Amino acid sequence: MHGTRNADNSITAAKIESKSGIGGCREEGKTQIEFRGTVQTAPAAGSTIWIISGRRVTITSSTQVTPRGRDLAVGSCVEVEGRLENDGSVTASRAQTLGN
Repeated sequence: MHGTRNADNSITAAKIESKSGIGGCREEGKTQIEFRGTVQTAPAAGSTIWIISGRRVTITSSTQVTPRGRDLAVGSCVEVEGRLENDGSVTASRAQTLGN
């Protein structure tokens, strides 16, 4: 989504683009997904499941997290690339923290 931030902190969208489905719905033949969102919850001990803008995202030791040395944290804005699973969750191949 591209748009303008309003005084009340809402966003007026100028462009919304879905690259591989929305809300866990698959486009025929698409298994890759890329999206931006806010980290809502970090995984519990022993888990690899994060919640990012309502999506269950698995981040493992093989997931490329950038920039290096900067941990994902609740409230962070991130861009995620990965595989859209049958249950609508995402297995991340890359997670990039955006902003400051």
